[in-house]
Amino acid sequence: MTQATSTTQKTIPGLNLSGEWIGHYRGHFDQVVKITQLGDEVVAVKITGDDHVPGGQVTFRANVKTGVGEGQVAEKEFRNACFVPGKLEIVNAERIVFTWENCGKVEFRKDD
Repeated sequence: MTQATSTTQKTIPGLNLSGEWIGHYRGHFDQVVKITQLGDEVVAVKITGDDHVPGGQVTFRANVKTGVGEGQVAEKEFRNACFVPGKLEIVNAERIVFTWENCGKVEFRKDD
């Protein structure tokens, strides 16, 4: 994870974000990600991808207690891929938001 300043965010006791989520990536279309949670850490891997970050690649990873994380960005055709600082916000058990520093944010909703 990046060494960004950590802040405490509201956490929901016993919340496990594991599962499939749908996010609307601006300039693209709705994409499905699979989130895996192990302890306080989550990793979101794209199931469907786009011209920049394809399916099968990590889109973001973060700590659920602090919200501190990093998100992957790339040029078209997955060139010059790298991780940039980011922030995970847990709105509720059905909605989260991940913000890529200087790159925008995506709101995800739980896919039942």
